[in-house]
Parts: sequence; C-alpha cells; structure tokens
Amino acid sequence: MWNNHRIRRSNGCDLQHGKPFLMYNLPELYQSKDYLNPVDAERLDVIIHENVCLWKSDIPCDRDFYDLCILVMEENNLQPSAAATEALRLYKNIRPLVREHLGL
Repeated sequence: MWNNHRIRRSNGCDLQHGKPFLMYNLPELYQSKDYLNPVDAERLDVIIHENVCLWKSDIPCDRDFYDLCILVMEENNLQPSAAATEALRLYKNIRPLVREHLGL
C-alpha cells in the first residue's frame, strides 16, 4: 500500500515525517488534530440520488484546449480510450502535434 511508505526526516525543515497512513489516521501521534468534518449521510444520499450537483462542464480542461485536441485527433485519426495504456499512447502521440499547432 502506497501510504505505508516512510517519509524521511528532512534536515533544516520543520516538516513531519513518518508513514502517511498513520499520520492521517492517528494525527495525535504527530502533535496534530483530526481536521475531518463529519458528513450528514442523509444529505449525501439526497445529493447522490437526486442529482443535485450541477457540474460546470463535462470537459476536464479549458474548452479551447479541448477543442484543439479533438481537432488534432480527428486530423490524425486518433481515437480516445478509457484504458490507461491506450490513453498514455494517445497522450504521447497527441502532445507533439498540439505543441506544433501552438507553435511551441
């Protein structure tokens, strides 16, 4: 588990060190307190089941940049993918093409 690694002590820094899992779950061991706020489960159910959340957009980035990426994908016959390895391949292919369009 990633959160079980150990963060080393840093010289000259006033930062906590230890295992993130323990630091999060037992903050008192690190002279801190639990900053979590309880969630009202009933209100959360209403939000989830009644689709109360209004998202600004289904696009995960700037609209102009998104449109440019779609254009570059269409011009180069590139297809989106939900699989991580295919998404990485798409990124490696599309990045230089987008930079070229931007003159970078």
